[in-house]
Amino acid sequence: MGEFEFYKHFEGWLDSSGFPEIYRCVRIHGNLETDVIGVRRFKHAKPRAIAVEVKESDLDKALMQAWVRRPYFNKVYVGMALKKGSNDLGYVLYKIGQRFNYIVEHGIGLLFYDEARGLFQVVNAKTTQEPAGLDKMLASLPKMRSTYQGVETIQPNHMNLTLVPPAEV
Repeated sequence: MGEFEFYKHFEGWLDSSGFPEIYRCVRIHGNLETDVIGVRRFKHAKPRAIAVEVKESDLDKALMQAWVRRPYFNKVYVGMALKKGSNDLGYVLYKIGQRFNYIVEHGIGLLFYDEARGLFQVVNAKTTQEPAGLDKMLASLPKMRSTYQGVETIQPNHMNLTLVPPAEV
């Protein structure tokens, strides 16, 4: 099942953070897909969107994916998820320590989920006020909304959304 089984924990975090529209596995440009997206719409202001790239252990890959997706979202997080009893905890914490300056410098947030300890935020993501690709990404989202409880959840690879790259917006 892999990282997909952990999405619900990050969806719950987004919902409790005030982002009630939750989407899974949204294709935002070409082959560029985002694991979990939370959207918050306002009556008299532009919507806000947060992306979470979920990985079980490959922090370097997750950081690269988060960095590439920054132009499309107000905030981007890496969500590290470990199964109970995993031997990767020490290694992942070691890698976080090694990459901490990169994480902060590039404005990437870091969430950590461990079945024994739950979910907690390690680093808050830097806010991008008006990401170049946000409006087009929001316009491409389906009309139905999913929730972290699993109602109307969009399953992976069932969406084929495309976005104009930020440079072309």
